[in-house]
Amino acid sequence: MLQFIAQIFIFLFQFLHLLFNIAHIPLHGGKGAKLAAKGKRQVH
Repeated sequence: MLQFIAQIFIFLFQFLHLLFNIAHIPLHGGKGAKLAAKGKRQVH
């Protein structure tokens, strides 16, 4: 049961991260969004 809950949280986090990246594409362009995503991954 705990693993199931953990999978849901991981899925939600990935989904939110994806939405956040999509939202930033118009602001920074494709390369900027990818670089920002890499920077955020390093910070986390």
